[in-house]
Amino acid sequence: MSTEQAAGGLQPISDYVADIASHVGLTVPNLDEGRRFYCDLLGFAETATYQASGPAIDAMTGTPNVTVKTAMLEVPGGSRIQMQTFEPHGAERIASRMNDHGLTHISFGVRDVHAEYERLSAAGVHFRNPPTALQFEDPHHPMNGLDAVYFEDPWGLPLEFVGPTVQPAE
Repeated sequence: MSTEQAAGGLQPISDYVADIASHVGLTVPNLDEGRRFYCDLLGFAETATYQASGPAIDAMTGTPNVTVKTAMLEVPGGSRIQMQTFEPHGAERIASRMNDHGLTHISFGVRDVHAEYERLSAAGVHFRNPPTALQFEDPHHPMNGLDAVYFEDPWGLPLEFVGPTVQPAE
């Protein structure tokens, strides 16, 4: 570990990788269906696509003779998702519960959780809960005054919207 890292934590490596978390990798069985959900429905922008195979990819994935097709998505606000599909496909992922070990969800900040809940519900998206006001025992908790809702992508990956509490229109 460098002195700079020890003194100030992780340091960005470039303007492209400006956030310490460069991107979240997400494997889907079908890129076109993934684009329809993440780009068309959620409003993410596809910024690059590429395909790769060969010994380096085999070594990185631990799968011989694999081809990976990738679509890089930019989330409004600047985060990125690396959406990929592999040939041959791996095992189907079983939807996890929030208390299972590993990645439990990806969270996105939105201005109106209730409006997004209504819009996506009308589009047939499965929600795990209605918008819920967050209130923690600690009055200074940074999430107090926010609403949160969990929903799933087409393959059961839990996603979350969190945003300021607004009163739903009657």
